[in-house]
Amino acid sequence: MRLLIRDPKLHLAVIVTSLATLASCSGGDAASPAAPGTGAGLAAPTAKSPVGGAEILGLRPTLEVDNSAATGSVSSVTYRFEISDSVDFPAGSRTIVVENVAQGAASTSAQIASDLEPGRLYYWRARAVSGAAVSNYSTTETLRAENRGFRNGQTIYDPLTNGQTVADERYGGHFVTGADGGWQADGLSDSLDYNIPTCTSCRVEFDATNFDRSTPPEDVDQKWFSMGDGSTFGSFITFRDHIWKMHVEKRSGDGGAVKLIWRKGCNTDDSCDNTDNFHVPIAWEPARLYHFTIEWGGGAMSVSVCEWNGTACLATMYRASGTGTYAPPSHRIELGTRPRNETLVGARFRNLRVTPR
Repeated sequence: MRLLIRDPKLHLAVIVTSLATLASCSGGDAASPAAPGTGAGLAAPTAKSPVGGAEILGLRPTLEVDNSAATGSVSSVTYRFEISDSVDFPAGSRTIVVENVAQGAASTSAQIASDLEPGRLYYWRARAVSGAAVSNYSTTETLRAENRGFRNGQTIYDPLTNGQTVADERYGGHFVTGADGGWQADGLSDSLDYNIPTCTSCRVEFDATNFDRSTPPEDVDQKWFSMGDGSTFGSFITFRDHIWKMHVEKRSGDGGAVKLIWRKGCNTDDSCDNTDNFHVPIAWEPARLYHFTIEWGGGAMSVSVCEWNGTACLATMYRASGTGTYAPPSHRIELGTRPRNETLVGARFRNLRVTPR
């Protein structure tokens, strides 16, 4: 049925009403465009320096970004900088935050007010803020704190690749400089000794290279690493029989197999000795780099050794664990085993880290 409308004004009104009805029934396809926004907006700033994992001088970097581009009505702009040892920037002590940094003329910078861990890779980013307007973060960039020795209580970092050491005592050996360098043991009594406040929950890590599965004719079970009470390190017998003795050795009669002996504050009976008898021959290669991790705390102890590419394990060579509490009253950590004259001759060590857990 056709509706005949003779009044032109009424005819126009019906057309307008019909168009409005069609628009409302067509979903979003014919929706009217929103009015242009009038609020402020901030683009992400651009990371400027340091970038690409560059090694900084010192342990307190200055982070710099090119300023955020603003749209709309923007008043004062400030920046929030974050730097972390994790790319996820977790909340807490692993991430340092600097806020309310006033915008500079073309770029903005902030200095980190606390020391970073030497030689470690860090991630950083920044964002701009103006009232309710907050930009996205800049692209995450990386830097590396200066690779130098550092000590603070139970925390130690000793790269050993710069011809220096922060060890309390050095016995023999020589330094090889450069990326493949480190401190190299030349004799059975060579060692680097580090004294720390007693640590009941710590992790020790180091890299070692330049050794194979063979042993010298004297049939000595040479050792990479040892710990114990520092007062016992001047005597073979005292150290050997002490209740806090710990060492990781390369077996002489098993083609380079590893053995762990880790006493937990009691006598020399087997029940008090976390001894791992996993004596399977290991095909060590002098040109390969191996990463050692020794951990204890919470009633557990563990040792692992893996082939290392500088940042991650490629293959695990050895793993052992035990239970008990480790707390020598005069805590000494040693590369080599000088008290027994059983340091692994020729082994080259670098990147020693001691970290409370």
